[in-house]
Amino acid sequence: MTDVVVSVKGFQRDGTGDEECMEFVTTGRRYQRDGTIYITYDESELTGLEGTTTMLKICVDHVVLVRTGSVRQHQEFRSGGRSRSTYTTPYGIVDMAVVTRHLNASDHDGRMDIYIVYDLEIEKSWQSSNRLVITIWEEKKKDGYETVAGGGHCQGRQ
Repeated sequence: MTDVVVSVKGFQRDGTGDEECMEFVTTGRRYQRDGTIYITYDESELTGLEGTTTMLKICVDHVVLVRTGSVRQHQEFRSGGRSRSTYTTPYGIVDMAVVTRHLNASDHDGRMDIYIVYDLEIEKSWQSSNRLVITIWEEKKKDGYETVAGGGHCQGRQ
């Protein structure tokens, strides 16, 4: 297992064309098993998912997001595919689906970039067009102090 820094930028455009952005940077762990890369990190109060652990399973042709803890979810992103899931919270269960329009994951020089474009449906009704820009890099330590390189403001591919 390797310590990593995980930067997640999420862009969400609703039916009126308004776009919101959420960005956070956290630490996590990376490991590989049978050719599949796994990234795990703890969610925080900032994301509204405190008490939840997120795992990204990066396969050759798809990405799976699994959340456990106070929120439970298992969502698959496969370019051109539709995936249904349930989003379980302490307040109830929500039926969700994503239609993945584009998916690209690249791993080079200790840095992984994941770019996902998808439409979100809740209870069988279209909610928003979304983009996720996830960047993962190895955490560097210098003189006993952690250094974080990367991150930035809420900007990304348009």
